[in-house]
Amino acid sequence: MAADARARGWPVTRIPGRHLHQLVDPGAVAAAIRAMTGIG
Repeated sequence: MAADARARGWPVTRIPGRHLHQLVDPGAVAAAIRAMTGIG
């Protein structure tokens, strides 16, 4: 999926973790989303 997104010109980032990592480390996931969108 990431390769397909890159091929479409979409921003892609990877956070080391497992399925549903947002439940384990919500701060890191939120920070990655903010960084990708340019928010804070």
